[in-house]
Amino acid sequence: MISKYHLFLIAIVAGIAGCTRPSNNPGSVKKLKDLLDKNEYFKLDAKFKLLADSLDDSNRLYFKSYLDNVFNRNEECIKDVDSLLKQTSSQFPDSIKSNLKQLQGDSFFKTYQYAKAAQCDSNILKLYKHALRKDVIDDINNDLLIRNALKNIPAQQTIIKSNTTIPWKKDKIGLIEIPFKTNSQTFEGIFDTRANISSITQTYAKS
Repeated sequence: MISKYHLFLIAIVAGIAGCTRPSNNPGSVKKLKDLLDKNEYFKLDAKFKLLADSLDDSNRLYFKSYLDNVFNRNEECIKDVDSLLKQTSSQFPDSIKSNLKQLQGDSFFKTYQYAKAAQCDSNILKLYKHALRKDVIDDINNDLLIRNALKNIPAQQTIIKSNTTIPWKKDKIGLIEIPFKTNSQTFEGIFDTRANISSITQTYAKS
């Protein structure tokens, strides 16, 4: 998951073609902003459902982008960001555009669209690097290395033919380990629910 984002409050000129939503309620925007800044996503989701009708299209899409990403509605997040930047790109500072493209890149990655995720990272570094902190730039560069390495890999598939029970145990530091066998060897694999990607060395894979 991407680190904390800063909200950009958008002023929309009345009468934009096709805009049927009301003007922003500043109180609604502030409540949602506070929850987003604190990463209180479940509370943000509940509050957003209550307040969505008091937001203009741009702010509604802004908060929806984060919620769709966090709750793994990744295809929706990708569309949200495209729509938002298309509608209001000129009104965003580069730091906000970068945040939204990072969000979109994360959703591309989670849907195994590695080449598009890598392209997002490249565009951020090309267009918005001047608006980013060094630690953020370092994170994006690290992501780009992984995504470029995977960009020609086809999307993963999970095929479940039947139910089964998998034995597991915890190691000394509390991580779940699951044994698996290949040929005549048994290995202990760490089950890490917080990992964005898992990898092993080529020599270990061959063994």
